Amino acid sequence: MRPDRLSTLFAATLLAAATMACATSAARAHPHVWIENVATFQFNAGKIKAIRLKWTFDELFGAGLVDQFDKNKDKKFDAAELAALQKGAFDNLREYNYFTHVTIDGTDLPTRTVTGFAASVENGRLVYEFTVPLAEPVDPRRARLVLGVYDPSYFVELETGGRAGVRYEGNDGIACRTESRENQAKAIYSGQVFPLELHLTCTAAS
Repeated sequence: MRPDRLSTLFAATLLAAATMACATSAARAHPHVWIENVATFQFNAGKIKAIRLKWTFDELFGAGLVDQFDKNKDKKFDAAELAALQKGAFDNLREYNYFTHVTIDGTDLPTRTVTGFAASVENGRLVYEFTVPLAEPVDPRRARLVLGVYDPSYFVELETGGRAGVRYEGNDGIACRTESRENQAKAIYSGQVFPLELHLTCTAAS
């Protein structure tokens, strides 16, 4: 499938349904878009107020989006190009919680609003950045925060942690770490895949 066709599907967030409907079972078993994700937990006054995400797309898929929305071909997005990219290949992800799944003490917090969307080309690859604000700041020393960034259709593979990295901002006096675990209770892709989630643990710095 051509990258420009993929961008149209991604914009509508119907990538998996459109592709899997006409794919063979072998092709359906693998994702078709790969994203490296960096998650930055943003603190204020000892509590997490938001999570900043940075998505770096695989070269093929990202090149299709850049070709479609970078009209002057300068490998940058001016205000008009950025607005078109956001409307055409990002905003509709709202229906899918922007592939971002947060739970606090076992309660799901739907990701319905994001802020600060930006896009750039870094080392030839398309990068999205945006912030997921929490409805109420969370003290991770007292509450259990779990973050999963994944596409339930498994058309898009998002990697968080490891080489993609987890970061913290403003956590003065608080030491944090994450542990990546499969969620055995939330199978996706017709039960074939267990999504990875980051379990955050924070304590007062010694």
